[in-house]
Amino acid sequence: MVCCRSVASYIDKTPPISRLNPDSTFTSQWLELERGNIRYVRRGDSHAKDTVILMPDPPNTIEHMEELIKILEPTFQVIAFEGLGFGYSTAFLSHDFSLEHCADVIADLLEKLEVNRAILALTCIAALPGLMVAKKHPEIVTGLVLGQVPSLSEAKKWAQRVDFKGVLGTPFVGQILLKIMKNSVSDIWYKNALARDVDRKPYVEKTQSSFRRGARFSLASALQSFQKDTTCSSELIAEQNAIVLWGSLDRGHKKTNKHSILNLLPNGKVIELEHCAHFPDIEVPKEFAKAIFDIAEAGPPNKAL
Repeated sequence: MVCCRSVASYIDKTPPISRLNPDSTFTSQWLELERGNIRYVRRGDSHAKDTVILMPDPPNTIEHMEELIKILEPTFQVIAFEGLGFGYSTAFLSHDFSLEHCADVIADLLEKLEVNRAILALTCIAALPGLMVAKKHPEIVTGLVLGQVPSLSEAKKWAQRVDFKGVLGTPFVGQILLKIMKNSVSDIWYKNALARDVDRKPYVEKTQSSFRRGARFSLASALQSFQKDTTCSSELIAEQNAIVLWGSLDRGHKKTNKHSILNLLPNGKVIELEHCAHFPDIEVPKEFAKAIFDIAEAGPPNKAL
């Protein structure tokens, strides 16, 4: 079964057939890492004490984070990247979408871009790999701002719930479905991820425009890998000061024990946002930015939040 999942994920690793062309106000850059080619943007003050690392939660792209980046860039150096297999970032065959490989991507990015002091501000799919990086590199990662992430066991329960009838979790079937129905699946994803009274059209239009320009949405490969991931919770315990933001209107996490994430964050706290659903960094960028400013002010964990 492991071999089957691995081979199925090759569908999401085919090289782009045409030049990638993001429709962006930002200047895109690409960086070849060990496991793939990453698209990123670098903004703000290159001499700032702290660098904020962002990754949009798929199917969002960097373009969805424009407001948050503009809030942060006068104070920080900001590096936003798209995870391998998502947006305009292309995974090599060696990338298996595991938490360990996703953590390697973040660590490799920090090293290649010579970031020596970072606040990881990551949500959902990127948050657990971010914890692994924070644990392995406390000399670089000084603080964490996370969103919509519970403990490892609770996250796996969520992954099962969002995989309707196990279709996306079925090797080959999930990947082919996403290839054929990427627009429809992304629309359904936003419908369930956003609050009922929120107009999803601006999100969907921006995402589907990115698909027409070559962006990827390797959700099936990521879910299949995560459902069988063998990472232990002990590998994710990070001592840094941390704030975890939870959008209370996220219907996909109704059954999730939101405070379970504190089992991995001895110096963390949870803040629930009443007017937000699944994308706190995009839906409420001012609140997300405030958490980043608070973590930057607190510094390393010798100073309590």
